[in-house]
Amino acid sequence: MGDVAQLARVHVSTVSLALRDNPSIPPETRARVRRIADQIGYRPNPLVSALMAFRRSARSGPRHTTIAYVTSSQPTTAWRESRTLRDQLSGAQERALAHGYAIEEFPLYAPGVTPARFNRVLRNRGILGLIIAPLRTDSDTLPIQWAHFAAVAMAFTLRHPSIPHVGNDHNQSIRLAIAECRQRGYHRIGLALPRTVMERVEAQWLAGYLVEHAYPERQTTLAPLLAEPLTERSFLRWFHAQQPDVVLTGGDPQSVIGWLKRGGLRVPGDVGVVSLDLHVRDGSVAGIDQHSEELGAAVVDHLIERLHRNERGTLARTTRLHVMGEWHEGATLRPPRV
Repeated sequence: MGDVAQLARVHVSTVSLALRDNPSIPPETRARVRRIADQIGYRPNPLVSALMAFRRSARSGPRHTTIAYVTSSQPTTAWRESRTLRDQLSGAQERALAHGYAIEEFPLYAPGVTPARFNRVLRNRGILGLIIAPLRTDSDTLPIQWAHFAAVAMAFTLRHPSIPHVGNDHNQSIRLAIAECRQRGYHRIGLALPRTVMERVEAQWLAGYLVEHAYPERQTTLAPLLAEPLTERSFLRWFHAQQPDVVLTGGDPQSVIGWLKRGGLRVPGDVGVVSLDLHVRDGSVAGIDQHSEELGAAVVDHLIERLHRNERGTLARTTRLHVMGEWHEGATLRPPRV
């Protein structure tokens, strides 16, 4: 910062204020300081910046570094309806606290918040680390000034720009589920879930499903059901047409179980049910545990590593870290053959 001040012929405090876009510094001075800082490769230490932001703050509170959890749902609380997202955030918060950080939600599309104001608030707060929550299905990027932040995305819904991502390996998860079903003697393995859920996982569940059914010795004639919305009527129409002996679903398994029972079918006597996103691990439902809490913790670990390396902005190429799913036995599937 002293080098920037010397080259710009201003005081160090002026450099500090200019780099934080403080309006007390004339716009032309701010531009000149930023240009010189870029030219000489100046990068602030993120932990020192966070400490100074805390010292400048008049508010009382715990002495920690804040990580922003950036959400983009509309309405702003809609993301909380997803058990997966809530578990991911819970895991992230627990890991962040263990490292002396705190996670605070920043809704990008809160009433009265513009992208310019959103970015300004983050920078004025001295926040450098961002966790990008999964995006809505109608969006693939966010209006964030990426060059100022170290960011890691949960899941793979953010397509642009290139930053690190951490998410479940959905292809591996569904292929594991299919293998477990076959070990129990199921042959007509069906897939039914809402189209928006499939899009949110980049159709990787569908890809794994189609790959497994492409092998000649495993091939069946079942067509997957991708409905929006997925209703009891559409599900039962598909079920009676395809006649699966087990149903894989990424939505609420209890809904599927209820539809089958109201249709006069026993679970698992007549048909099995498998959840591809299992949250209740009490043995009541069989399926894949995506380890959402561990995924959230992995996001925090990756982000803190970026902060410690003073690494901000985008990458030349997107990187991905996968958390593998794990099979859990449950009462909705018959036991494996001995």
